[in-house]
Amino acid sequence: MYSTWPNLDTKTIHQQVLKWINERNNGLQSQN
Repeated sequence: MYSTWPNLDTKTIHQQVLKWINERNNGLQSQN
């Protein structure tokens, strides 16, 4: 998985994933 982004380390990717999850959760909550 991480090998698809060779220019980013796992920490940066992990932070981006958490950010995406938070934004998605916020979006779902705003729809309710």
